[in-house]
Amino acid sequence: MLISHQQFLDWLQSRGIGIDPAYPDSEEISFVESLNVSKSSRFWCFPECTHRWMNFVATLMACCEPWERLCIWPQHGNWREIDTSQILGRQMAVMRNNVGVPSGFKGGLIVDREELAIAETILFTCLSFGWRAYLDVYLIPDHGRHIIRTDHHEVVHVTFGEQQELDEFVERMAQAGFHLPKLLPDETFRPVDWITPEDK
Repeated sequence: MLISHQQFLDWLQSRGIGIDPAYPDSEEISFVESLNVSKSSRFWCFPECTHRWMNFVATLMACCEPWERLCIWPQHGNWREIDTSQILGRQMAVMRNNVGVPSGFKGGLIVDREELAIAETILFTCLSFGWRAYLDVYLIPDHGRHIIRTDHHEVVHVTFGEQQELDEFVERMAQAGFHLPKLLPDETFRPVDWITPEDK
């Protein structure tokens, strides 16, 4: 089900989530009560072996359980039109057509639990072809405890409303073989306090 930009913001607000005032231009989403996003967020690098990407996506979704509905929102809220003369554009266009999002639509997509494959398809496609910032997407379960964001720097960010949620998510990911990185992926990343000098 497609929802408008305002409907999406209302949906977020009802769950204590909103646009991070520290980054209004990029429209980053965070928990309203979180005073320090770096302490309530973690990121995982894409697995080096691409054959593990499907399991990586499945594990991310499993760690968000239980949920009944999931909202998917593109960076800046715009599923912007893409040049289909290139392979990137063609692949993204196929994905969007298959999940029912018209090119250029400004708003969010809500999927039900039985439509898990749609969320998995969008996540996997963004891992495979999301090489640009405007292709980053957010996934927010209806329980409002996690915020997942794909990143064109080949990581997936997850933000949490509570420390316990963070700890449990990290542990479940590690049990599946997906551990937190020990180094920042590249120089564009802001320093985070959970990667310590000893890790480097």
